[in-house]
Amino acid sequence: KKRHSYSYNLVIDDSDTVTVNHRYKRQKGIRSIQHPNHNYTYAGHYTINIPEGQHWVRISTPEELKYPVLLRTVTKSFEAPKGNKREITPMVHQSSKLVQVGDTDIEYFELENAIPLQVALNGPVTLRVVSRLAFEDWMGEEETFRLQIREQEDVIGTYFFNSERSNKSTIPAHSELVPGKWRTCEVKLSEGDHVVTVKLLEKDRSVLLRFLEYR
Repeated sequence: KKRHSYSYNLVIDDSDTVTVNHRYKRQKGIRSIQHPNHNYTYAGHYTINIPEGQHWVRISTPEELKYPVLLRTVTKSFEAPKGNKREITPMVHQSSKLVQVGDTDIEYFELENAIPLQVALNGPVTLRVVSRLAFEDWMGEEETFRLQIREQEDVIGTYFFNSERSNKSTIPAHSELVPGKWRTCEVKLSEGDHVVTVKLLEKDRSVLLRFLEYR
């Protein structure tokens, strides 16, 4: 019944290093013909948004890791979800911030490490989370951030993003902040009621979020 911790490292283009930590219970019914006496945890999911062009990702496990990690990688190109789209407002939130893109104002909600955002949905449905990093003066032209999406204690996925300052959008009410270019991730939810929590893993920055539901 206890949860087992394990980790691995991702090195992206020999510059950004990300340590991925998972903690899952053993999943009954999962077996390997080659190793009949071994047990396996539930699968942990970690997603990296990779920009256009050729890139290298190197994966390794820490030397002190007690047990081996089984890994599979899947690539997917982002496409616009099909179905009717609806904006969702977080259950408990601070006042929204308007991001101006050209002549259009788009409503976003601020996410900080200490204050996760939650949305309630009824499945089956696809939830798309659109995010923009709020660039402050001390930040460089490019910065990274991670979003963790979970339902209750179960982590649905952790998403790693690299973003840069947008030259086409502003936050009129907060001229000291520059919105980053938008990044997105998707979660497919099964039938029934769901409460999804989104947490920012970095403590020294904030992110602006939109929640879109597709049926």
